[in-house]
Amino acid sequence: MNFNSFLRFFHKYLNLIVSAQLLIWTISGLFFAYNKASLNVSDYFVFEEDREFVIPNNIAYPELQEINFFYRNNEIIYKIKNLNGESYFNLEGERVKKLSLIEAEEILENKTNLFSLESIEIIEGSNGSEYRNLKLPVYKILSVNSDGEEVNAYMDPLSGKILALRTNKWRQWDFLWGLHIMDWTKRNRVDNFFLKFFTILALFSSISGLLLFFSFNKKKFKK
Repeated sequence: MNFNSFLRFFHKYLNLIVSAQLLIWTISGLFFAYNKASLNVSDYFVFEEDREFVIPNNIAYPELQEINFFYRNNEIIYKIKNLNGESYFNLEGERVKKLSLIEAEEILENKTNLFSLESIEIIEGSNGSEYRNLKLPVYKILSVNSDGEEVNAYMDPLSGKILALRTNKWRQWDFLWGLHIMDWTKRNRVDNFFLKFFTILALFSSISGLLLFFSFNKKKFKK
């Protein structure tokens, strides 16, 4: 087998492998181009009136880095952040307790146009889960909107903040994203081995194609 024959054989079967992944990249890329990358949370939120805060001026904590005030139901609480992490307190300076699951469902229904069905507390993460980037523990509230579409809402059990909303459309996007970056488990590693490997294969495919093109033209010119 001479060099040109080997090059054609190499390019043919290399292209077969690369083309399969290129097809996946193209299909998933088209999906991303015509679909939102994440669920628009405001689509499910109702209008809330602005509330005034009465903020005490005697709050002092060692090595305080950040402080935020907000309402949890009708109670003003605040979150402080220092070198020891984050903590939540009421205006009396007492640490706030976690919301009950029933309270969390009530907050969801008050803040959104979703109707809660059931809820659980998640304390352990898992690879590729739809809550993989959220700080644990977290409340998962299964709910539906006015159209009957199921929506998983994830809420911070201390602040009552809705951290994420997950629908079937989001899961489709997430699945295709995993195929696109070739990370089928965690779906968030864009520097994984398979992506690098197929990128190099695509490079070799391009180079072998160019060599075949110029080799063919060189023969044609000599004739």
